[in-house]
Amino acid sequence: MCEFKEKQGGSAPAESAKLTIATIEGGNVIASMPEPGKGAEYFENALEATTFGKFNYLLILISGLILANVLLETLGISFVLPVSQCDLNLTIQQRGILSAIGFAGIISSSHLWGFLADTTGRRNIIRPTLLLGFVVTVLSSFATNFWLMVILRYINGFW
Repeated sequence: MCEFKEKQGGSAPAESAKLTIATIEGGNVIASMPEPGKGAEYFENALEATTFGKFNYLLILISGLILANVLLETLGISFVLPVSQCDLNLTIQQRGILSAIGFAGIISSSHLWGFLADTTGRRNIIRPTLLLGFVVTVLSSFATNFWLMVILRYINGFW
């Protein structure tokens, strides 16, 4: 049995409440779904009430385009490397670094961007990062040496 204290608005004293999620009877675990509290509803019922409409389709389309953009930014270097290896005189190790450095940027910044998106709103984070990612990609297309390309690809992954 789980116990928790539920605060009743403002500075009112907290009341003790019990929430039973599962019980053990005769060695068997019997799960029970708690009833929603006052003003609450089950998630499935809320989905049925709101239906699935144009907004949802538009949201899926926009999210899909953003995901496609991120994937092309991340994996697009694999199309550039065979052509640029002669222009930049890249060794196999340098090509490997260029392939991986974008992922290093993603790994090093994912917690930061997740925190900022949760605290300030996803839209407020997605818009500027897409724009900055575009700018850095354009700048990396003008890179004339290996280290400049590495720095710009890392920043691209970071954004």
